[in-house]
This record gives sequence, C-alpha cells and structure tokens, in this order.
Amino acid sequence: MRNIELPTGLSQHAIRHFLSACNFEVVGDEGTISIGSPKGVFFAEPFALSMLAALGDEAASKNINVTLETPSVSGLRYAKRMHLFEFLKVSYDQSVTEKEESGKFIPIARVANADALKAFIAQLMSLWHLPEESAAAVSYCVSELVRNVLEHAGPSCAYVCAQYYKEKQRVEIGVADRGKGILSSLHRNYPDLRTDQAAIVEALKPGVTGSKSFENAGAGLFFTKSLAKLSSSYFSIYSGKACYRVRKSNPDGQITLFADPLLDKHDLWDNLEYWPGTVVAVDINVGRLKHFRSTLAAIKKAYETGKQPKPKQKIHFT
Repeated sequence: MRNIELPTGLSQHAIRHFLSACNFEVVGDEGTISIGSPKGVFFAEPFALSMLAALGDEAASKNINVTLETPSVSGLRYAKRMHLFEFLKVSYDQSVTEKEESGKFIPIARVANADALKAFIAQLMSLWHLPEESAAAVSYCVSELVRNVLEHAGPSCAYVCAQYYKEKQRVEIGVADRGKGILSSLHRNYPDLRTDQAAIVEALKPGVTGSKSFENAGAGLFFTKSLAKLSSSYFSIYSGKACYRVRKSNPDGQITLFADPLLDKHDLWDNLEYWPGTVVAVDINVGRLKHFRSTLAAIKKAYETGKQPKPKQKIHFT
C-alpha cells in the first residue's frame, strides 16, 4: 500500500509544496493507494481536485483501490460536492457543518469529446449568470484548455472543474489529464527539447505546437496565460517533473504581454514529483476583464508580434 499525504492547502499560492510532497504515479501492482490529510484540514482549488480525479480514474482502470485515511477532516464536504469521491471510488458519508455558496461551483467532469465540452460550458454559463464579457472570457479559457487535452494528450480525457467567488469576482479553473505530457507532445516538431522544463517554456510561446497544423499554433496557452496576467491573477502549468507559474501582477501598474514566458514575473520549478500528463490552473478576475473583446484583440496583437517561426523539418537520407 502507498500513502499520499496531502498538504493542508492545495492552492496555486502553495503549488510547489503540493507538487513536491505527493507521489502521483499509479503502478499496477500497488493494490491500494491511501489518501489522507494528516493535519486535519483539507482545502483544494479546482486544479488539485481535477488532478486527484484523474489519478482516481487511472487507479480504477488498473484495479487499484483508493482509501480515504482521514475521512473526518474539515473541508471534505466541499470535495464531495465537487464529486471527487465518485472518481476515487470512495464512499463518504460524514456530516460536516460548513457553509458554502450553492451553485457557485461546477463539479469535476470527465470530458472526452467536443460534445461533452460544450455541455460543460453550457452548465457553467447557466449557473453563474456572468455578464456577457466575463462569460466570454471564462468560456474561451475552458474551451481552449480542454481542446488542448483532446487534441494533444493522446488517449486521455480531460478532468475539469471550476469555482466562482462572486464577491471577489474571481473564477478558478482546473484542467488535468494523464496523457503523454508536453515534452512528448512537442517532440515531433521540436526534437531538440530534452527536459520537461524546456518543453513547458516552449509550449507557452506563440506559434509553438505539437500538431501537424501550425494554424493558430500555441494560441490557447498564450491567450489563457495572458488573460490571467491581465486580470492580476495566477496561471500555472505542470507536466512531467516541471511547473511554471505566472505571479500575480500589480493591478494598479502597467501590464505588458511578453511572447517569451521567461520575461514574465514567474516561478519555474524542476525535479518535482512526476505527473504523466499536463495540469493547468488559471485564475481570472472577471471584474478586471469587463471589455473582453478589446482585451482579446490586445492579446492577439501580442501573439502575432511574438509568433515563433515554423520549425524547419530535418531531412533524413537513407
């Protein structure tokens, strides 16, 4: 049996600690994976819930049981309402008196095709009743991140959920998959990439893609990162053993969009616990994106200006 001890807070603010503390690999002969939060408190943002759901599905596919070691910790009622335990195949019947805003969260969904993505976005829009411009920004981010999984992750579906804090006007989105990861996805077009860290940095640049078509290449991640930055919020991407995070920008200062993600105020970590696939966490302060269409035009201009040239294919002689 292997134990996964979760830190108290699974947030973007403390993301490095989470990704360093837990072993996310699922090996077929383990028999049982026990998940617990020994400090007695459990708080998880959408990206972490999506990760645990993806892990639970893979464990089930390999006939590995998942057990909940500390079922009475504070915060698990929220995880239950987000449908986490359905993916972990764990029963949870504890009575916990915690107040939560009904209808402000979208539970974890397993998205395997375009129709399921459309249904998820429709559910999100119908429950949150966001202003038109804010709704367009959130819908765009979810659509781009999930489509990236469906198009590039290989035989893996996307695990996605979201939370809306109305008073703070903040939306949190988490998307995870257990696919082939960014380094493997980019290898065909960028064979010189050798590390997860280098692959993540490359993937965030405009014009970079792992697909055969270079039309709108790299737009999804660049646009989503830019929306988070322009709203003075976090954006994180984790794949293999590396993670990149955009720090919160000064909401009162001038914000510049860079084609090179290393020019942003950021954190870039390596030698984390291995994640086979990709995780994206994005926060958006919708109150700062009241003019989404003009914001999108500004991001598009930065994208076109910084677009990377299509890599030259090497010719092999036989």
